[in-house]
Amino acid sequence: MLPQPRLARVTDQTVVATCGSTKEELRARALGQGRFVLTSIPFVCADVALGDIVACVKVAQRWHVDRVEVRGGNSTLRILPHGVDVASPLLQLGLAVEEGPAGVIAVNVGPDDPREGLMEWLEQLREQEVVEVSPGYWA
Repeated sequence: MLPQPRLARVTDQTVVATCGSTKEELRARALGQGRFVLTSIPFVCADVALGDIVACVKVAQRWHVDRVEVRGGNSTLRILPHGVDVASPLLQLGLAVEEGPAGVIAVNVGPDDPREGLMEWLEQLREQEVVEVSPGYWA
């Protein structure tokens, strides 16, 4: 009988990104030598995005983002909906969406995603005053 293949367990760690005086914890996968690929969508920090490879330094036993080494090509939007479901249409488009505090939604917009149509739709919702939109890092 052949031995069963063993799957390597890949687990995310937490890295801390600092934006001005604000700190944000982000999920990331270790690549080694203090380098990580971000696996969560930033809510606060506007200088990093999902998929970026970041170099980190250890401060008080925690990894802190020092700089972006390689951009992942993704952009981030933060949306605050006011009584309207924006997450479902975004998910139907295949976009990665995470819900954060106070109902804020972070959206990853990849390089091949329909940016122009997405921005037109969000602008219409903003004009109707049912959402507030704030860009994060924009590739």
